[in-house]
Amino acid sequence: MKESKKYNFRINYVFFMLLFIVIGSYLAGTFISQYKLKKLTTGLQADFDKQQAKLYEISKNIDSGKGSEIAGFVINDCTKSERDRFEKLLGNLNNELPVSDLLELDRLFGRCANFLPVRDLVSSMVFVQEVNNYEKIIKYLNTFHKKSDYHKLGTWRELSDLEMKKSKLLQDLTKQQGVIIRLLLSGEKKNSPKIKSVLEKVDQIKSEILITKNKIKILQMKLLNAYS
Repeated sequence: MKESKKYNFRINYVFFMLLFIVIGSYLAGTFISQYKLKKLTTGLQADFDKQQAKLYEISKNIDSGKGSEIAGFVINDCTKSERDRFEKLLGNLNNELPVSDLLELDRLFGRCANFLPVRDLVSSMVFVQEVNNYEKIIKYLNTFHKKSDYHKLGTWRELSDLEMKKSKLLQDLTKQQGVIIRLLLSGEKKNSPKIKSVLEKVDQIKSEILITKNKIKILQMKLLNAYS
């Protein structure tokens, strides 16, 4: 009888020890999993905050003319003296420039004109990609039931679309300026129907650029106020 009790006691002891080990392992595993999940979501939240700041910085750099660092590897600007001369001649394009100045402007146009529009385009493309990265972070956060604001994602997406629109308008403006230079070199007068037609396009493009820039500033302020 005593041997039976001892045997039963040993069985119960082993059973409870195994149960204790199993429960302990489960709780330890749950704690580790929760810790890893918390660490992961904390890291994602940090990435989320950094990406927001990065997007705002890129947008401000584009509008200030600084652009993205990547753009500097894609296209090089002309020298400062060439840039200054180009801007001066281009600003006087509506006046009766002598042929020598038109020829110089045409030469500088090939060297200087495309830099700013292309830099703006490349920077806008980088901005679009960073918005895509921002969306991926939001999706990861949503996977772990973290609060995220899709309406802000929509605002960032709208802002990136406007930046792309502005860059394309700048390219169109540069193209039309080149057309005017070539027409003047071909002998057309500044009041000729052909040049007047191009000037109307230029005015329309400049107006669209201004409207787009204003929309960009409004969205930037909206996003800045949302995160401040």
